[in-house]
Amino acid sequence: MDYKRKLTSSEAERHFIYVDKSHRGMFPPPGKQFTLEVGKEKVKVKIDSKGRIWAALFWDCLPSFKKEDMIVISKISDRLFKIELEK
Repeated sequence: MDYKRKLTSSEAERHFIYVDKSHRGMFPPPGKQFTLEVGKEKVKVKIDSKGRIWAALFWDCLPSFKKEDMIVISKISDRLFKIELEK
């Protein structure tokens, strides 16, 4: 299962990724930590109560992570996800 989202200017400026309500079921509940693979890096992240993944830990790992980029988060297992830019 994948979650695709075009980053908004707010997300790009404030370094977060919003997970809409229709896709939150594929992620652990808010506040529960999970691993996100970003390129060769693995970072521990959480979704907050407003559905945001704060991305400051991995923002610079993807070179063109900016407004209007289409990101894809793929579920590998219950606690492991991978994020990429759609080409």
